[in-house]
Amino acid sequence: LHTSAEIRKSFSMKLIIHLGLPKAGSTAFQDWCSSSSKILSNYGVYYPGLERENGSFLANYLSSPSPARLAKALNQLKIFASEAQSRGLETLLLSSEQIFKFADSFEKLSTSILVSLEIIQTLSILMICRDPREVAKSSWKQAILASGEKRCLDEFSSWLIQTAFVLARM
Repeated sequence: LHTSAEIRKSFSMKLIIHLGLPKAGSTAFQDWCSSSSKILSNYGVYYPGLERENGSFLANYLSSPSPARLAKALNQLKIFASEAQSRGLETLLLSSEQIFKFADSFEKLSTSILVSLEIIQTLSILMICRDPREVAKSSWKQAILASGEKRCLDEFSSWLIQTAFVLARM
């Protein structure tokens, strides 16, 4: 006979949430995870769903927190954790480029996850950073392709930095 603490411990799971930073290779990371589920499962990691961005339901909650949205997010998380458990995998990996926008309110969600879902014993955040000069260069190239950007890289970088400072003060 097992106690509930022993049963809970035997099914404990680690949750890793990738907060995709802009221009930091998040899409490539998500594509690789999505297409490499067998490799990940060999390491005990479950990356659920066929969609690249499987953590967007967390961003949906963070964009407009409410008890109903929290319940929906926790329910989806519970479904993914159950899927991982049924496959005998002890780590659940989620990724979203949208969560980054709400990083300042992520701590409250993290606490709710750990308190509400007993199966999840550890929560880790994964962020891949990139040199700011490379971010500016990549953004500039994308702007040229998407909208015919006419400014040179130096002018565009100055504008990008000014915009970032304005947004940071908001």
